[in-house]
Amino acid sequence: MKKIIRLTESDLIKLVKRVINEQKKFINQDKVDSILDKINKTGMDSLSDTDKQILDKPDDDWSDLDTDEEKEGETPNEDVQKVVRTLEELGWIEPETVNVYNDHFEVYSIVGEEFDYFELGNYLIIDVEDDDQGDINIYIRGEDYGEEEDIESKGILNDYLIDNWGDILASKNIELFVDDTDEYSN
Repeated sequence: MKKIIRLTESDLIKLVKRVINEQKKFINQDKVDSILDKINKTGMDSLSDTDKQILDKPDDDWSDLDTDEEKEGETPNEDVQKVVRTLEELGWIEPETVNVYNDHFEVYSIVGEEFDYFELGNYLIIDVEDDDQGDINIYIRGEDYGEEEDIESKGILNDYLIDNWGDILASKNIELFVDDTDEYSN
């Protein structure tokens, strides 16, 4: 025989919260949450193989797995930090759409701009080097991580970077170099 019980709204809320809190957490819950945030902000195409493996088996022990960050070093060098900070201060990139490593960083979108290049799942790799004279050189190249790379869309993005970033970065002692897209002409 079934029993009917009466609960106040606050009792029901407490019960639901307790059930949620008692739910099983994955061993790698922090990593899973971080990866889900990344998917939410930049899409599935931005996931590394390591991210996909962690999502596939979140209860496995991934502590001995070499992640990209561990391969490159745990913290980016000062020049990379300066360039990323400068681009953020100028409002050109957001931390959520950037992966930062020891000597380079990846950009998955540019604030306030829409480029077909990014829509295709591609991203920019920005290598950072000190020129030993007090300036920083950044070398921007594309990565066709998506299904296809559209030469024209990459050329349009390159033109935008040269026209809009070049002089401003130069005034901050950051020299911009963009890879050539020979097949494109505007």
